[in-house]
Amino acid sequence: MYITAISFDPIRLVNNAVFWFFLVLFLVTWVMRVRRERAGQSWPTTTGIIEWTGVIDEDRQMRAEVRYSYNVNGEYYSGLHFRFVTRERAGERIIASFPKEMRILVHYKPDDPSIAVLDTEEIKARQRQQRAPQFEEIR
Repeated sequence: MYITAISFDPIRLVNNAVFWFFLVLFLVTWVMRVRRERAGQSWPTTTGIIEWTGVIDEDRQMRAEVRYSYNVNGEYYSGLHFRFVTRERAGERIIASFPKEMRILVHYKPDDPSIAVLDTEEIKARQRQQRAPQFEEIR
């Protein structure tokens, strides 16, 4: 009968721990964001204006960003809507739905108007419209 020794590789252990840590962190962050966006759809609304859009690439993490401002009870606030993307082209398609100075529906938290989310139905409608084939009129 042979007895085999169990090998212990500390580098592999650390690599696995780091991987699982960041995976769990990503999932928790994503779940919290989705929950806030869903809860926010029942908050009061106001009209916002798109101030800036762009595709940001930082530390190999690419995201499409939409920065907007809105007014609640005479006070101005700003918000950020973003989506992680794998390619710049995907990010450009997202931000193409949000031209600068366009008006957009914003849901804000009643007890803290500095917390806000964009209206998901409006976002979905804009993205569907962006994907729809565009036909030119032939004269």
